[in-house]
Amino acid sequence: MNQLPKQMPADGMSAYAYFLTVERPSIDDLKGMMFLEASGQGLYDGLAALTDKDEARQILARNGREERAHAHRLRRAIKILSGETVEVPAPEENPYHGALGFDALTPDVLEGLIGAEFDGEKLYNVWADGVDNADAAKLLRQNGREEGRHGQRVRKVMSLLRG
Repeated sequence: MNQLPKQMPADGMSAYAYFLTVERPSIDDLKGMMFLEASGQGLYDGLAALTDKDEARQILARNGREERAHAHRLRRAIKILSGETVEVPAPEENPYHGALGFDALTPDVLEGLIGAEFDGEKLYNVWADGVDNADAAKLLRQNGREEGRHGQRVRKVMSLLRG
């Protein structure tokens, strides 16, 4: 079973804030981010359940699946950089998995999510610049591009919910 590195923040919001301060990720940072990304599927699935608009649900669910894919890319980057084999945690093994207490898809919730996705895009590019392996950097940049697309998609969800 995977364990979140001991020095990682205990909750997802604190982890997000911490990762935004990291420019050259350690292997433990990459592991921690893998846990956070894996939790993204649950977050998006929970948000999708809050709307009866089918297109909005599909967009949110797609973002969630891609968040889990980001965790798998991080697993591959960890293997490239350290030789260590880790597994993406199942929801029940992930301390970052769980509801954030949202009971509606409000503009504030969606704006916060958009900001977090664009922050993630920037962060992954910084991290890609901070690793010494082109293959690992490529994986990180791919995650970053997708984070930017997630932000754009959440903007579309906002538009759908207004319309």
